[in-house]
Amino acid sequence: MPRPLLRTAIATVLVIAALAVTAAARADEPKRILAFGDALTWGRKPATHGAPARLPASARWPAAMQAALGRDYVVIDDGLNGRTTDLPDRSNPPANLSTSTSANPSANSPAQGAALDGSAALPGVLARAQPLDVVVIMLGGSELTAQGGRTPARIAEGMDKLVQIVKDMHGGISTLDPGPKVLVVAPPPVAVDAAADPARADTAGKWAQLAKAYAAVAQKQHVEFLDAAMVVRIDGVDGAHLTAASQQKLGRAIAEKVRAMTK
Repeated sequence: MPRPLLRTAIATVLVIAALAVTAAARADEPKRILAFGDALTWGRKPATHGAPARLPASARWPAAMQAALGRDYVVIDDGLNGRTTDLPDRSNPPANLSTSTSANPSANSPAQGAALDGSAALPGVLARAQPLDVVVIMLGGSELTAQGGRTPARIAEGMDKLVQIVKDMHGGISTLDPGPKVLVVAPPPVAVDAAADPARADTAGKWAQLAKAYAAVAQKQHVEFLDAAMVVRIDGVDGAHLTAASQQKLGRAIAEKVRAMTK
C-alpha cells in the first residue's frame, strides 16, 4: 500500500477507535439535553403590566421535562426573555416590552437587540453545555409578535441557521463526541381578540404558517419537529405566555419526543 494511503488508513482507524472509546465512556452517563429558547423557556410569568418576572424553576417546562425523563437525563435550561432566531436589530425590542426607559428601564440596555440574537449566542451555549445528545430549539415568537414583525418564512430561515449551527459543531470543541440530535419546536400561537385588535386579526394565520415553515426546515435538515400548538394553548392573562400548568404539560410532551430520539 502506498505510504500516503497507509497513513490515511491508520488515521481513519484511530478516529474510529477513539469514537468507540468515547461512546463507551458515555454509555453509563446521563444523556444531556439542551433547551434553547425565549420567554416561554425562560418561564416568563403571564402579566398585563409590570417588569418581566419568572415562574419558579420547578414550574418551567425544562424542569417538567427533567422530571418526566428521570435521572438518566440531564436537562440544561437556556431560555432568555426576548431571544430571537437571528435578529440583531437593536431597534426591535422583544414583544410586550415598552420602549420607554421610564416604563421599562431595561429597554435600552445591552440586553436588547444583538445580545438576543440566538444565532450569535448558540455557539457559546453549545460549547459550555457539551457533550450533548439532543438540542431542543423553540424560538420565533418574539419575532412574529414584535412591532414590524418578521414574516414566518424569514423566521424559518433563522431557525434553519440555528439547526445548521448545531449540526456543524460535530460534537463540540476538542471532543470526538458525535453531534447532538435536534428537535425543532414551533411555539404555540399567542391569543388574539380579533374584534378588540383588528390590526392583528391575521395573527393566527401567521402562526400556522410558522409551524408549517418549521416543519419544512426539520424535513430539509433531517431533524425532529414538534408543533407545540398541538399540545398547549397560550393561557396566560396576557395572551402571550404560558401558565405553570401549561408549562408542565409542554415539558411532558417534549420529554416524550426526546425519549424517542434517544432510544
